Amino acid sequence: MSESSVVSSAFSRVVRTRSASLLPRLPLHLVEVYMLTTAAFSSLLIVRIHARAKKVLDDLEIEFSNVILKGRTSKVDPEPMPVPTLLVLMPDLPQPDLWYQAAKQIYHGLEPLLPGTSVEIIEEKFYDGLYCFPVEQTHSIHSKWRSIVDTILANLNIQEWTGIECWRYGTNTDRHLNPVTIIVEVDKTSTGSFDTAGQIIRS
Repeated sequence: MSESSVVSSAFSRVVRTRSASLLPRLPLHLVEVYMLTTAAFSSLLIVRIHARAKKVLDDLEIEFSNVILKGRTSKVDPEPMPVPTLLVLMPDLPQPDLWYQAAKQIYHGLEPLLPGTSVEIIEEKFYDGLYCFPVEQTHSIHSKWRSIVDTILANLNIQEWTGIECWRYGTNTDRHLNPVTIIVEVDKTSTGSFDTAGQIIRS
């Protein structure tokens, strides 16, 4: 499975820190304004938010491409209105543990400035879109898939899993240029760490 990769809702590619319990503390008029344009914020507030985030990234010596303040809505469990989100775009050099540390520090640093703000750290290429295609029957994984699934299910704690699938998944519109990927779906309330599971599946 050297050609394969692993993606899960909490695995390496996207690091997100959000506290839904804090959302009601954000003034309603501020949310409504934010839905229209970030320009409605005072320029000073935006500068302070960006500066605080960039300081965390610089202190941790994390290379980044851009920092963007915008409204985001979950595709899996949509909120009633966009959540103010600081989106940090990264080059294609995943550092899950360091990114998670940065997301937490940025989140706590922004709380006094903009309560309830979500912080997302994502590789720049994934910001432009992801594409999912069926794996062709001629691929070597096709005939081995049932055996692979049985091995995974027998060796991992799947209590919070809701599905396991195999697709060509990536950022290219040409299906053959995207890697064959094992996708593990988990319950949205899951609190487990998937780093170990990812390593076992890749092996």
